Amino acid sequence: MKFMAVLIVILGVAVLQDNMRSAHDDYSFYGSDTFFFSIRWILIFPIAIFLNILFKRVVLFAKIKSLFAKRILFIGMASIFQLLLFSIVVHVISAIFYNQIFSFLQNLQFAVSQDLYKYLLIYSVIALILIHKRKKVNSN
Repeated sequence: MKFMAVLIVILGVAVLQDNMRSAHDDYSFYGSDTFFFSIRWILIFPIAIFLNILFKRVVLFAKIKSLFAKRILFIGMASIFQLLLFSIVVHVISAIFYNQIFSFLQNLQFAVSQDLYKYLLIYSVIALILIHKRKKVNSN
């Protein structure tokens, strides 16, 4: 339920922002395109959850002792997954449902040039929340 509420707020802000930008830059506003490209925000939660599980269950990640190194690795992997997955999803969906196909490489270039810093910031906050020191339990 909380996920849906956050998603609705994010999509609402994206629509409002795109509408305002189209009015400012004097071009047509298409709500369907806004929702379509808002897939980038929807992907954040599943990627973060997947990597969190991966970091807890894969021995290779568990062996990393440095909390800082784990967080940096998480941020880097999440950002790369985000860029690649977004570009793939937009390409595939546009090929199936749109008249215009958005190419994978163009999506990737655009996402890197426009969104990379956003992903790094968002996944940094998520890494701070998800990846923390485990408390040692004293057994007497």
